[in-house]
Amino acid sequence: MGMSISAIRTQTQRQRLGRRGGGPVVLRLRAASLPADTRVPYPLDVSERKVDREAWASAVAVLIEQEAGGNKSAFARLLGGTISAKTIERWLNQTVNVSEESVRQVCRTFNIPLADMLVRIGYIRLDEIPVAEPSPLRAADERAIAAIEASDLPPSLKRELLDHLRQQQAFHEKQRLEEIERLLALALRGQKRAG
Repeated sequence: MGMSISAIRTQTQRQRLGRRGGGPVVLRLRAASLPADTRVPYPLDVSERKVDREAWASAVAVLIEQEAGGNKSAFARLLGGTISAKTIERWLNQTVNVSEESVRQVCRTFNIPLADMLVRIGYIRLDEIPVAEPSPLRAADERAIAAIEASDLPPSLKRELLDHLRQQQAFHEKQRLEEIERLLALALRGQKRAG
């Protein structure tokens, strides 16, 4: 019989506390049901990366000010209720370790590039990030990005505008590719008729 990950965690916690935990654990995973960013810890003592508490506290303090007007409870509500205001207070006081999942949640909520945040808080080094081929930007796109970044808009609105610009770029790129494919098909039909 398979158990969910949360049931396994509960059973493991009970066993640590000396409570009866039941029989052997059987883990059944269905790849389709797990989100792409699911983190499963190793059962052995494997060194795990740590978030720099001071850097995280600084980043969270800035986000609280920008996104919630300095209100920790409002910030917690923006995170969807998965992280409490008390936990946020502990982050700011640097009294608890921060999980990678918490960092991911904050980044997802506020549309912050995860890799940028992980580097900023010391979880990974910049040289550990695989380098992707840069997408070619047209001069107009570069000017639009510069104008958005230089504006006095709140960071969340800037991110929304930059996301919108990226979506437009992807849409236009798709249209361009479809047009090229259509022209290639026409050229092939013309060659078949001639040859």
